[in-house]
Amino acid sequence: DPMHGPQVASCSSYREDRDAKTGFWYTACTTGYLFPGIPLYLPPAIAAALALTAVFVAPLFMPELSLPAPHTCGVFLLYIMTDFILRICLALTKWRIFLRLGITQEEVAMIASKQVEIPTDDLVKKGGDWLYRADSYGRKFPHLLHWAGLSQFAVWAAASSWGRFQFMLMGSTTSMLLKFLFFNCQNQYVNICMWLSVVRTADGFARRANNFYCTMSSMCGAGVVVPVGTALLAQRYGAHLHSDFLMLLSFPCAFGDCLAEIVGVNGRMRFPVYGVGEKNHKSVEGMVAMFLGSVLPCYAQAPILGWGGLCLMGVLATVAETWSPRGFDNVFIPLACAVGVYCVMENIG
Repeated sequence: DPMHGPQVASCSSYREDRDAKTGFWYTACTTGYLFPGIPLYLPPAIAAALALTAVFVAPLFMPELSLPAPHTCGVFLLYIMTDFILRICLALTKWRIFLRLGITQEEVAMIASKQVEIPTDDLVKKGGDWLYRADSYGRKFPHLLHWAGLSQFAVWAAASSWGRFQFMLMGSTTSMLLKFLFFNCQNQYVNICMWLSVVRTADGFARRANNFYCTMSSMCGAGVVVPVGTALLAQRYGAHLHSDFLMLLSFPCAFGDCLAEIVGVNGRMRFPVYGVGEKNHKSVEGMVAMFLGSVLPCYAQAPILGWGGLCLMGVLATVAETWSPRGFDNVFIPLACAVGVYCVMENIG
């Protein structure tokens, strides 16, 4: 079968790091507690609650702020429908690929379930290179929508900084709310539709925890850092540049981060990167893809920063993606881009 191939090095080394049945995260995932009295999923729940408070509660006590306008709600509904359809399509495609790889229906249901312990090594060995690719693509295609797509939808939905902040915070929080809504679902087909496309088999016992905390990171990045950074830059350099700044802070994490993983999984020039608590594995090819994916999609903003300025931003985004703690690159990439844009605009000014 052409879909069965040799295992990629990044997958095996990643599995060795994550599937050791010891350590903080194994204990947290198996017990359900980060620390005594602190549930594993309490931080993501607090982040979602704060986001909902900022969007719907703060305007009730601050007259200068407004609730989402009807037009914003309509565009938001379109965004949610797009996200939902994409999730279902990717889940069904990944399901079909897994079955072709020889993974049984029971094993697919187990991967998508909340069951902590799964035979990770056996599943990864059975699926090989294509399983790792399906896991990566299943997460990265929605990643494009949740960053580049969300920014574009925000521009369509609202003209003000506050309106776009509301939209991006709502959009980045919805995925978290869906996870909590279907967390205890027992129906295997619903679990496959809701979870299969967003969890990575190689994460083993931590596959759902990893997804929750990465989503929380995206909430902070796309829902807070991007719109707040954009608003600050627009306030300093002109409101007419708000949409351009929004794209400059979003596109590197959308396209660059996506290409970095897709290219990086096949990279040969690899090196270890030590983050918080565990070792990560990067590749030179992935770094090049990250740089190009950060610069080229922003060609429309070249008249503002110049190609030299875009390259500086791309370098900073690549550094942030490569050396930020695992799971937090979605926060550090837009921060690095904001710093890059600021430095270039100050120099131009």
